[in-house]
Amino acid sequence: MSDLLHMTWIWYRKDDQATVNALVESSYLPISVVFVPVYNQSHPIGGGDAMRLKKLLSPTLKTKGGIGMKRQMVSLIDEQLTPEAVLAGVPRHVEQWALFNNC
Repeated sequence: MSDLLHMTWIWYRKDDQATVNALVESSYLPISVVFVPVYNQSHPIGGGDAMRLKKLLSPTLKTKGGIGMKRQMVSLIDEQLTPEAVLAGVPRHVEQWALFNNC
């Protein structure tokens, strides 16, 4: 769980595999991960690194050991969205977790 809490810092350090590992492992937990990019030139997203972050949204992510995501539970926030629209995907993430865990 501590890996998940430090995911933003891991990604910022450009350690993509550690971020992928944390995302895949968290797909087995009843949580959602929401990325909120910072849009300015001093941050990697503003500096043209948006594709790197978008790759983390792939439902086919795998750990270095080959373990795949159990469910899609990652969202990327668009700065144009309202808070309601941002959180709209969270219930779907919870429903998927419940379905895959026979709840």
